[in-house]
Amino acid sequence: MKNVIVGLVIGLIVGAGAGWLLTSATLLRTAEEKLTAEEALNKANSEQIESLSARYDALQERSETELTKLTDELAAKDSQISELKAQKHELAKAFENYRNATAQAPAKTASSEPASETHSPEDEDVKFLKEIMKVMKRVTPIGGPLNEMAVKELDLDENQVADINEALKEEGRRMHKRLVEWADSILKDKSAEELMKMTDLEISMAIMPQIQGELELLRKEKPENIKAVQLGKKHFVKMLPKDAKMTRIVKALYEERQKTYLDITSLLSQEQEKKLKDEYLQSGTFVFPGNAGYGMGQLTPEDFEE
Repeated sequence: MKNVIVGLVIGLIVGAGAGWLLTSATLLRTAEEKLTAEEALNKANSEQIESLSARYDALQERSETELTKLTDELAAKDSQISELKAQKHELAKAFENYRNATAQAPAKTASSEPASETHSPEDEDVKFLKEIMKVMKRVTPIGGPLNEMAVKELDLDENQVADINEALKEEGRRMHKRLVEWADSILKDKSAEELMKMTDLEISMAIMPQIQGELELLRKEKPENIKAVQLGKKHFVKMLPKDAKMTRIVKALYEERQKTYLDITSLLSQEQEKKLKDEYLQSGTFVFPGNAGYGMGQLTPEDFEE
């Protein structure tokens, strides 16, 4: 009986131990599964955090890039505005002098005394303003249409005008493309696709910060040279290094102008062609719509030789 009792006790102990082991194993598996699930969740959360962190860094970098871009564009526009304000001030002053001189000038009579040979600064300003206005009236903008004064002075008929305007329109497309290529080679924050959608004036403003050094060189020229440039008597590329950025674009525009000459040669007489080239469609006069200008006057291939 004792043996039976002992056997029962051992069996109960063994049975109880087995149950405990089974229960522990079950709990362990549950814990392991839970741990595995937690690790998977932690891994997923970590990956999500890394992804969000990377996106945040990218957005931050993009924001900084866009901020830099906007800052540069704003600086370019500020510079352009300052230039325009300075030009406006000078022209307004010259015009005011012109108006005052006109209002105060005595009427000329046969008995009037010979005019004095001396000239005041105001007289010189008036004369210069009148010369500039005279030159600007004869400019044909890039892309056309042909200057109305040219139509009248050259006595062109409707067919000639229509064909010339078509040639000028095509020239405008070519020159815009060359302007885009030039800007794309200099600007790092804009693609060629973006530039193609911009106006010629917008491209010119965007490029301003990149050519400030060259503009400073021109500003340091003698006053008589600056006036000669403004009147189209001397092109500014003759005052810059041959490898200057502005020299490159002027050369490209000059080459396109030569193609336009070939397109219109058969439409005009020799006299008409000469007058057009001399006064209304000069080889070095490039004024885009919106007054984005790249010089006035005449150029020859020798002006671009090294």
